[in-house]
Amino acid sequence: MTGASNARTQEAVADSLLDKNELYNTLIERYFKAQLAIIAAYLREDAYDTLQQTDHMAQRLFEEGLSHVLIA
Repeated sequence: MTGASNARTQEAVADSLLDKNELYNTLIERYFKAQLAIIAAYLREDAYDTLQQTDHMAQRLFEEGLSHVLIA
């Protein structure tokens, strides 16, 4: 009887460890997904800013080029 009780206890402990490991794995996965999402958001913001600057520069060059054509 004691052997069966010990076996059930060991099984319960093993199940508990498996559950705990699964929760840790889920936590780690979600943490790194969140980190990647944050990095992706910064990259998108940087890309948008770069496009805005490039567009502004192109617009200025276009306007300057057009004004030189109109003056000449």
